[in-house]
Amino acid sequence: MLKGVDPLLGPELLAILRAMGHGDEIAVVDANYPAETHGKRVVRMDGHTASAILEAVLSLLPLDGGDAAFRPCPLGIAIAWNPSSLTSKR
Repeated sequence: MLKGVDPLLGPELLAILRAMGHGDEIAVVDANYPAETHGKRVVRMDGHTASAILEAVLSLLPLDGGDAAFRPCPLGIAIAWNPSSLTSKR
């Protein structure tokens, strides 16, 4: 049993996070995103909010910094996101 690891992070996602290095990217998307079409590897986490998943990932894997995180906006223009504004609603 791993202590201090968010239970949302299952073995498949933990293996992916472990293998990631500087410059690698991960997308946390909602159910409407065509992940099976666009993703090389897809880990489904049905029933959990994107913010809860993101908080769990960030608890183990820090951002590279700068403009590393983006969020969608109405016009489709990527906007830098401040992870310190994240609040968990599990």
